[in-house]
Amino acid sequence: MTPGNLASAFEATADAAPDRVALVDRAGRHLTYDELDAAANRFAHHLASHGVGRDDMVGMVARNSIAWVVAFLGCLKQRAVPVNVNYRYVATELHELFADSGVVALAVDADLVEACAKAVGDGPEPHHVLVLDDLDGTLAGESAARDFEPRSGDDVNILYTGGTTGRPKGVVWRHADTYALVTSGKGNDTALADARANPTPATVVFPTGPFVHSSSQWILLGSLIGGRTVVVLDRFDPDAVWELCVREGVTMLAITGDAMARPLLDALGPDRTAPPSIRMVSSSGGVLSPAVKAELAAALPDALVVDTVGATETGALGTSTPGGTELRVSGAADTIVVDESGRPVVPGETGMLAKSGHIPLRYHNDPEKTARTFVSHDGVRYAIPGDVARLELDGTITVLGRQSSCINTGGEKVYPNEVESVLKESPAIDDCLVVARPDARWGQAVGVIVQPRAGRRVTLEDVQAHARTTLAGYKVPRAMCVVPHIERQPSGKPDHRWATAIAETGPWIEGAE
Repeated sequence: MTPGNLASAFEATADAAPDRVALVDRAGRHLTYDELDAAANRFAHHLASHGVGRDDMVGMVARNSIAWVVAFLGCLKQRAVPVNVNYRYVATELHELFADSGVVALAVDADLVEACAKAVGDGPEPHHVLVLDDLDGTLAGESAARDFEPRSGDDVNILYTGGTTGRPKGVVWRHADTYALVTSGKGNDTALADARANPTPATVVFPTGPFVHSSSQWILLGSLIGGRTVVVLDRFDPDAVWELCVREGVTMLAITGDAMARPLLDALGPDRTAPPSIRMVSSSGGVLSPAVKAELAAALPDALVVDTVGATETGALGTSTPGGTELRVSGAADTIVVDESGRPVVPGETGMLAKSGHIPLRYHNDPEKTARTFVSHDGVRYAIPGDVARLELDGTITVLGRQSSCINTGGEKVYPNEVESVLKESPAIDDCLVVARPDARWGQAVGVIVQPRAGRRVTLEDVQAHARTTLAGYKVPRAMCVVPHIERQPSGKPDHRWATAIAETGPWIEGAE
């Protein structure tokens, strides 16, 4: 096994537990570790036969599927770089990502081929397009031998993230740093020993978010390197999630914040009886509000509900601690708060959230943003993703919110996460987004986009009354826009371009506070 290389780590697990089930999908198709390894070898040889080699970018424009996982691992085996592409992107967004990454090949779902063709436009055309819908047939004649060139922990992988602006930017990680991230810094020796001793894994993992987003992709990688069984679902469907949890005996369910938790809770029905096999619910990529976290805990009394805070630029920053409306995290020694000079702050001070240790190398094709985000102080290199945070007296860290989304109303700072968390406790509100509204007197005012619960009516007066029970007056929304549905990415994160358009056009209900 090449130390720290993701493909080599997976191969070691496949050798230790060839007959374990690695993947199972909605249709009931199972692949053992040995079968998945052979299929990924075939994919790697297919890439090689079309001139795709080390450091070449391969766009992955597809939903979750067993074929997606085969293609992803095949890229890593060939030392190519799988490029995660949001399959909801339209042609202009795809064109921007293709141009920035320089993809030379595409692995794509059949119904997305046309959008990809339009996206190429006048730019360089990928010299090979592989449709994943009939991957078995395409790879039938390829060798399943594991006869690849030596790999390195310094091989790179890339994760594109829309961030708060919605514009895709590529975050470049070393394999060795990703390996440390997905194994929690513990390596894989214990998992390999268990794989050799036990034919059936103790953990069945179900990442419900798309693999094209970092949180689900890391869960997928950590699970396969750890010898677990992974349940694959092509798109989020609450009823299907619970059905698969029962059918496959899922023990760890991975979701993205309230955007997935609320529909899942609603799908359970009035008795809220969840599958008894579940021992953990892990939320990442989106924060669980205290109210929803409490509902999950009540619906799954035997399960641990874990809310992990992190970013594509940092990996996990810690887990949230229960209680209160603010997001407070703990448990990661290399997560700190720094001031403008990069110096760690003292307890009680506010600064920027920072992570040291295993962090990315850079942003792809963006040296200026790399210099702003990845900084060094006293010989220690940090990733500073842009979150304002306060170091508490007990050593925990309160994450106040993105610096870029902070609302400045008359000199007072309002962070949307805190207000959203409070408003989601209202029985009339299903989902909401807090945005800045122009205000002649205060410069900016707090506005909220609200998706009511089915059959409920929401008024601005009700929203304000609910907010006043917990929040200071300047944090209470002064305007509200009611929408039938808040648009979110498949990961559960807000669609920022949609939110910006709503913030500009409304219709808004204005009120005083």
